[in-house]
Amino acid sequence: MLLLNKELDLLHPSNGFERLGKKYSWILLHRLAGILADHFPRKIDSWYREPVLPRLQSIDLRDIDPTDLRAFYPQIEINTEWYEPINYNFDITENLSHDKWAELKDFPNLTEIVEVTDKQGEKWFHLSLYSSLEKVISNENNTKYPHRNLRTLINTAFVPYSDIKNIKKELSNNNFIDDLRIRHDNKLLILEYPNTITCHQRFETREIDLECEILGTEKAELTMIQILKGNEWEYDCSQDEYSENINVPVPDLVNFGNLKWDDQSSWLDESKTIQVTEISTVIGSGLLIKGNYLKDFLQASSLALIFVGFQEKFVINKQFSGASSIHELRTVYIFDGQNIINPYKIHKAIT
Repeated sequence: MLLLNKELDLLHPSNGFERLGKKYSWILLHRLAGILADHFPRKIDSWYREPVLPRLQSIDLRDIDPTDLRAFYPQIEINTEWYEPINYNFDITENLSHDKWAELKDFPNLTEIVEVTDKQGEKWFHLSLYSSLEKVISNENNTKYPHRNLRTLINTAFVPYSDIKNIKKELSNNNFIDDLRIRHDNKLLILEYPNTITCHQRFETREIDLECEILGTEKAELTMIQILKGNEWEYDCSQDEYSENINVPVPDLVNFGNLKWDDQSSWLDESKTIQVTEISTVIGSGLLIKGNYLKDFLQASSLALIFVGFQEKFVINKQFSGASSIHELRTVYIFDGQNIINPYKIHKAIT
């Protein structure tokens, strides 16, 4: 305890602690946390499981990620002009009233969205997608309202291939799958993902939990997580702005082909070929996986892929007024590794 007393003495204001720079203050506090951990048992949060190995300390004190160097590396150019996940023409229905437009069941076909083709003819599947298209419908010039909005979300989960029959049965009974909530983590350093002690502990304690509920199976798991790098972290003065969050494939997908991160937005195999990539354009953003890589993974793991789509049409009449004339469509597809099985749909109108 002599060492602990020494650290506490250094932190006392009478010894000039208030004059220490921020860096040295944090160094002292981290050392203090380590010393305390050596002498006192950590309180166990009942929401999480304790790891098998001794739990790492000070993860919750992190506020800067020194491994996130995306702002300093040359941006790797990915040809994205082919990426147009949602094709919707607002002009065709411009003459309809807002209510009639919202009620119209003219949602883009998700079958043509979950799988896309690049310029080289390569097939890609969406592990996730977010798109929000809008169009101002007004006879007045330079106005922002009212505008019509079409929003599309796709999230995915892996399920055992042997459970496809049970899942289809539950879907046919209108036991519909709700949206799959994306998991995120705000304490992992980017280069700790996915094969470090820290990352393993986050999964082991379920601070990152991939399990999700899909009727017909007890072993459904999400396909990606989001590593947060926005305002959860301190502003790093070496950069001009906050770093952006990054969507990453789950560890099993990365380790299957021994993929390596390119320090920007993609995961490459040993031949430097992109197998998973995050694309962001003005019309949509998504995490894409190459079709052949996905098929090989599903076959080797005896898994299938569930797509849960959420599409929404709504009209906003003026700022802060909220939306009116909302129409929703929820869709589920099952990809068995070879074919996309017929979708299950539910329409819902909200007025």
